[in-house]
Amino acid sequence: MASRIAGSIFCLLFIIAFGAGGAVGIAGIGAHAGGWLQTRAWQPVMASVQGAQLSESRGRKSTTYRVSAAYTYSVEGKEHRGTRVGYTDTGDNIGSWQEDRYAELDDARRGGRRILAWVDPQQPGNAIIDRELRWGLVLFMLPFATVFPAVSLGELWILIQTWRNPARTRA
Repeated sequence: MASRIAGSIFCLLFIIAFGAGGAVGIAGIGAHAGGWLQTRAWQPVMASVQGAQLSESRGRKSTTYRVSAAYTYSVEGKEHRGTRVGYTDTGDNIGSWQEDRYAELDDARRGGRRILAWVDPQQPGNAIIDRELRWGLVLFMLPFATVFPAVSLGELWILIQTWRNPARTRA
């Protein structure tokens, strides 16, 4: 009985840890894929960059970057302010997307040039600068979205079998 409880605790830890990793992967891919599908029908506008910033977060082994911006644009004579650069507002160190967007935005701001932004025609207050799918980020999250939930479900199956057939676990 004690070994079954210890094994169950071990299974629960795997279920929770790998389930959480899977949820993060699924949410990340969902945000990108959902955002990409949503913005396909958005309309192009020219925007003026008011500010751009690249934040760095240094860890022991890597540095994570996060680009942020403020820009203005007009739709049907009404001025709007946007801050959305990509599909998510989180930083990462996958490829150079964060640094590249910052360089483009800061260069446009310093040069007084306008940039292309995409606006939701149904809600002109919604805009985004880069509506391209970041394949490197999606591919990075794919194992989290597939393998991690599979491991979690496998452990759940083992846990259920352990309590359903206690005679099998005594051997």
